[in-house]
Amino acid sequence: MFDALLGRKFSVKCKQAIKRINERLRLIRNRKQAMLNFLKQDIADLLRDGHESHALNRMDALIVEINHLACYNLIDKFCECILKQLSLLQKQRDCPPEDREAVSTLIFAAARFSDLPELCDLRHVFTTRYGAAMETYVNLEFKEKLASKSFLMASKIQLMRDIAREFSVNWDSESFEYRTDPMATECASEKNGRKSGVMDEPSINTVKHVVTEARDIHIISREPELTRKSKIFADEPENVNPYPVDTPIPHYIKPKKNNDGSYIEEDCQRKDGAYRRPSRA
Repeated sequence: MFDALLGRKFSVKCKQAIKRINERLRLIRNRKQAMLNFLKQDIADLLRDGHESHALNRMDALIVEINHLACYNLIDKFCECILKQLSLLQKQRDCPPEDREAVSTLIFAAARFSDLPELCDLRHVFTTRYGAAMETYVNLEFKEKLASKSFLMASKIQLMRDIAREFSVNWDSESFEYRTDPMATECASEKNGRKSGVMDEPSINTVKHVVTEARDIHIISREPELTRKSKIFADEPENVNPYPVDTPIPHYIKPKKNNDGSYIEEDCQRKDGAYRRPSRA
């Protein structure tokens, strides 16, 4: 009796939440589709005008929007699955294995799509009945489309082909793919080098030795040149008496006396620091 009452409450809450989700999903999907059409038209115009590189730069943002729209479609699909299985979910206390992916994906999406607040109400209903362990059964495609932010070059070019075909644009995709392929560009440059007979120099670090003759070498000294200075000589004395006046006469020199008893001044010569008598003729 109690389980039946809880089952009816669970069923009513699921129906109400899914109904509000579908109403909001309809508006969001229409808005997303209009945005995608605008982006595709813009890329088609770029391809028509020959601006392939600009169109390629916008492909990542376009693929992200396409993936988000695909996630909205998956949410709508899993909501429809819950409505179909609601009678079975109401009777069983545990989630049936065939409905685990739908329940787990809707719980996972509630935290990642803020423009769908009704998903939070549905998540509360599921976690109250089944617990938080249901998040382990999330759809892998749903996870990949939300996680991917950058994409392979082949995927971008293929989408550009589809857009050109959709908008009837005459675009040479093979030529563009060849130009954007780095391996193809390298092979083409090597082939052109062989045809012209000019081979590129190997990108090996080589050391070039320059041989110079001895006569070509000029040594420039960094030391300042020594300037030749003139020898400084002392000034020669002028009017110098060769015999010192105040020098006393050595004891070995005996002065002569005149007849009147006065001494006779006798010349003394000094040589090598000693006094000697002048030589007599």
